[in-house]
Amino acid sequence: MNRPGSCRDFRHRQGEIIDRAGWAVTLVVPNDDDPDDTAPFAYAVGLTAPDYPELIIAGDPTEQLHPSGAIGS
Repeated sequence: MNRPGSCRDFRHRQGEIIDRAGWAVTLVVPNDDDPDDTAPFAYAVGLTAPDYPELIIAGDPTEQLHPSGAIGS
């Protein structure tokens, strides 16, 4: 069984989202060990299957990077 939060679990969940929606967004936020000026970013996966370019957005406030915000609407 997979450990909760494992890389394998993450890939599995991403695969389920892509199977259902056709693409997924991954949000990457800085942690306490990162420099203060480290910007959050989000990237799309799964868009190349329908021959669309992948997408990455960096530096926006985290709430705008969420799929329900700027890139998911």
